[in-house]
Amino acid sequence: MLERRNYSDELEQILERKDFSVETKNLLLSAFYKILSSYRDCYTVKNEIIDEKQYIEYLFYILEHRCNKIILFDPFLDDISKLGKKMYLVNRTHGIILSVNREEVLLEAIFALNEMEISVDERIYPFLKKPLNGFLHEGYRMNLIEVLRDFNGWSWNPIPKLMTNINFNILYQTLLLLLGNNFMESWQFQLQLDGHNTNWLFEARKNIAKKYGIVASQNLFSSFKDAVIGIYANEDTEFRDYLDDTLITCKSKIRKMQAQGIPITEDTRIFTLYKLMQSIGVERNKNIDVRIDERKLIIEYLRIFLDCFNTKIKNTNDNQSLERAIYELRYISCLPVNSKYEIKDVANISEDLIKCQKSLIMKACNSKLLMIYSADEELNTEILRNIFKIKIMNLSQISFVFKFERSNLIVEVYDGGLHEFNIIIPINGKTGLTVKLNKRVRLWY
Repeated sequence: MLERRNYSDELEQILERKDFSVETKNLLLSAFYKILSSYRDCYTVKNEIIDEKQYIEYLFYILEHRCNKIILFDPFLDDISKLGKKMYLVNRTHGIILSVNREEVLLEAIFALNEMEISVDERIYPFLKKPLNGFLHEGYRMNLIEVLRDFNGWSWNPIPKLMTNINFNILYQTLLLLLGNNFMESWQFQLQLDGHNTNWLFEARKNIAKKYGIVASQNLFSSFKDAVIGIYANEDTEFRDYLDDTLITCKSKIRKMQAQGIPITEDTRIFTLYKLMQSIGVERNKNIDVRIDERKLIIEYLRIFLDCFNTKIKNTNDNQSLERAIYELRYISCLPVNSKYEIKDVANISEDLIKCQKSLIMKACNSKLLMIYSADEELNTEILRNIFKIKIMNLSQISFVFKFERSNLIVEVYDGGLHEFNIIIPINGKTGLTVKLNKRVRLWY
């Protein structure tokens, strides 16, 4: 059990040894206490996070051994031109941070001090080294500051404007659910397996193949690779220009090979590179700044991910694992895709998402994990599908009250004793309700 008081004392001792301004120390202390008050909530909602003790000790390690100087900027009062278009800059060699004076930004900058290069064999994975490093580092940082960014001690509310890269966050969180936190930590820090350097991308593919099948693994990582490269190219103009030049070179070489009668097969490296450029959607007019369609790449990836998740549901039999899968699908459904919408709102993947929801609901009801509210399976599913939209953190606190109003079934949703909102379901015939009207009914069986 974490001794929180001892950790508070330890942080104060670390800060006493640092030549930080009073404002900086107060900001760090404030962020720390907010993390403590929200960590259990984050674990309830997500579950797949690092241990609270490990998180705090990692933060303290960086502050003690990697961070030597912090300079804060007030964006309303100070000249922040040194930051360019960024919210913070770090110098890992000298342990220096320049950051705007926001808790979640400063926390992310601190974690950025302790990053290392991710090894990638570009003979096997062309163009992937820079994008994969960018993805893993940015995804890991967003994952670590989530407890401070999206939780406030009493509610859960994902805030897309505070995510440095929304699409990288989607990729990271979905892989986190498929591979697990321990795997992602090992990949991030390039840990060794059996005392040998490890190709973690290969291990990730092997891990997914073992759980969800070889074809699923091939499809998922092919789509993942395209998405990571495409997203990174939109952020890094030099890398994007490099892709453009590579595409032009590929086209030129292919034309020459065709003119000389040299056979071109799918195994030919130049053809492989050309097909990769096409699948990412690199091609553009050099005189027109056209961004790669990240939305298309993410939707394709999410369809494959949801197919893997549906396999996970089918292979889940005990109630504890089913309950965890419900929380996981709810979490994924509520991930932001932009400033206004979440994954559950994306029409292009609604069929894939509903398929997972129905499969999970049916299994949970049959296992007597979730209550059955109607003998009409379609209506019962329609009622229960709403749990994947609800941001009440602890689902065990949810209860429903059913009422009729004209031709609608009104479902009042409660968090403990507090009425949160109503769900309105149009009714055209008999409801087959198996619970009493105007009576509080729990969600879990």
